[in-house]
Amino acid sequence: MDSNRPKLSVVLTAVAGGFIVIDGAVLWSEGSFLNLIHPGLGSFSLWYGQTEALAGFLLIGLAFSLVFWPRYHLFLGAAIVIVTLLSTFGGGGFYVGVPLGILGGIFGMIFRVEYYPAPQEYMPPEDGPGPQAQGSPPGGALGP
Repeated sequence: MDSNRPKLSVVLTAVAGGFIVIDGAVLWSEGSFLNLIHPGLGSFSLWYGQTEALAGFLLIGLAFSLVFWPRYHLFLGAAIVIVTLLSTFGGGGFYVGVPLGILGGIFGMIFRVEYYPAPQEYMPPEDGPGPQAQGSPPGGALGP
């Protein structure tokens, strides 16, 4: 991995995703247990646990997307913030995952990408013909 990656954003987002997945798993198991006691009692907890675990896995996926496609840092950072805010309905990763996820998304959005020159095989030859002249075709606008 080269040095031009949003490492801090990736780490914060992955840790936030881990907290949110664990919190979702706890809510999911709590809802399953409550449904054993009385059917329908743990429906909300079961649903919130499933959606929060899904949001956590989505955050981990977005963190790895920042590693592989750093040029899309603005879109990925905004998606991280949105998914993190949506995970607050279930508890937001023991209330530790939300601030970490928001910070990770903000750091992802403000990341500065360094653009490198194209490889030599894609560069035009230096001693070749010059750029083509632009303008009207030979013979004027009316033709020959």
